[in-house]
Amino acid sequence: MNWGWQELVLSRLGAPELDWVQVEITTRCNALCCYCPRTALGERWSSQDMPVALFRSLLRFLGRTKQIHLQGWGEPLLHPHFFDMVSWCKEKGLMVSTTTNGNMLDADSMKRLVELEVDVIGVSLAGVRPETNDAMRSGTSMAQLVAKMGQLAEMKTQMGRQRPEVHLAYLNVSDSLEDLAILPELAAAMGISKVMISEPSPALTPEVPGRTHDRERKALALREAAYSRIQARSQGLGVDVFWASCLRESAGCGCTENPGAACVVGVEGHVAPCVFCADVLAGTGEARATASLAFGDIRQTSLTRIWNAPEYIRFRTLFSPKTLLGDRRWPAPCLACPQRKADDVREA
Repeated sequence: MNWGWQELVLSRLGAPELDWVQVEITTRCNALCCYCPRTALGERWSSQDMPVALFRSLLRFLGRTKQIHLQGWGEPLLHPHFFDMVSWCKEKGLMVSTTTNGNMLDADSMKRLVELEVDVIGVSLAGVRPETNDAMRSGTSMAQLVAKMGQLAEMKTQMGRQRPEVHLAYLNVSDSLEDLAILPELAAAMGISKVMISEPSPALTPEVPGRTHDRERKALALREAAYSRIQARSQGLGVDVFWASCLRESAGCGCTENPGAACVVGVEGHVAPCVFCADVLAGTGEARATASLAFGDIRQTSLTRIWNAPEYIRFRTLFSPKTLLGDRRWPAPCLACPQRKADDVREA
């Protein structure tokens, strides 16, 4: 007797209750940012799109998930079925968000984002001035992105829509703290409601010209003090500013990636705690660059089974406040990660 249909029903009923699932629908990109692991891996990078059948099979197990974020190590709007994916997610009642470099945004695609009521669209920058950002993010144009955000705001007004809400994913790789002070005005001018300032990951990104990785976080307090001043000024402009430590504090979690109630499904179906553990970061070929931290593959088993696997449960307990400091043995991808709260540095 084939019990496959019964397992499927039980998997749906027992679907994990998640705040969000991030789905890497493509690893292709039309930019070449100097700090991106895709740039560092070069020919060893695997560029591919998630098959539609695989994406739809995942949706069956998201009945208790609040939000789906369509983006990983690639430009999501390059996927030929991006808008179909948005539509399928909306049919399931999921909040939908994505992050884009803006290159694929035109009048037609922005109209579809508004019509489909995408909840949040994040746009990426790595500089507060065009000359800084464009040098870091080869193949993109800050001036064009600013203009497109103005067009999107006008389009929402004309169509009588509030969504998508626009967020800024800002990677602080090159700006001086003095230059960074104009970030609130820039965000307000772009119609952005939230800014998330992040730090380059020393474990994944190549060295950035003019900046040395703060591997031991010695200068982090100085930068975060500047972020706090920016936050105070931003509130008067209607912009919320977050960064790793304040996000962890407000969420009561030891990691910005919320590993206890969120996960990432990679382009090939591997399930990991976050994008910094993604399988694609290991590269292709015999000399793989890093070890991934995947707990299962949705091509072989359900997300429900993967989430409830003993080894995945043990990993999540590392981030529980009830876990004693001496009992925490961090896997390699977590050791130097700036998204995690620094406590001890023991390796698993």
